[in-house]
Amino acid sequence: MQYILGEYSNEAARQTGFIQRQGKLSGAAFVQSLVFGWLQKSQASLGELRQTVASVGNKISPQALEQRFTPQAAELMLRVLEQAVSQIVVAQPAVLPLLQRFEAVYVVDSSTINLPPELAPLYRGCGKAGSANYAGLKLHLQLDLLSGALSHFEISEARQPDAKSVLAKAGVAKGTLRFRLLAIGATSAAAARR
Repeated sequence: MQYILGEYSNEAARQTGFIQRQGKLSGAAFVQSLVFGWLQKSQASLGELRQTVASVGNKISPQALEQRFTPQAAELMLRVLEQAVSQIVVAQPAVLPLLQRFEAVYVVDSSTINLPPELAPLYRGCGKAGSANYAGLKLHLQLDLLSGALSHFEISEARQPDAKSVLAKAGVAKGTLRFRLLAIGATSAAAARR
């Protein structure tokens, strides 16, 4: 995590255009401020986030911080999230004898997260302008129960149907079992035999 929130964040900030010239706020300081600030208080104000910026060694005004919330900042945070998920998401592998006959056993699910309306140009939600779900994103995940590893991570607009995700379009490989969570209490299973 130290690499992701430090060196990787600075590099991603340059690649996304978030940092075009060296100023008061580095990519790492911006990412750390948002991550730690929102971990401490999920609805932190700009003033509270600015205090987090100061705690990582940068002094900027709330207005200067607000001006950094751009499409490039959203792309930077997306890249950091993808890198973090690819590095650290591992669960206890399943050891059920019944599942051991498969090469992989996948559980597929998606979750929707509402975003501030200002992000609707980047991540359109399912609602109309002015509604709480006007902007949102959807996380599509696939966990391999046998290895405990997250084998797929995808972000889309909240309004994208699950059926249009890369996971939904992918076939089931031979020797694998895949459970897709459809709704509360409903699942579908697909298996490919050898």
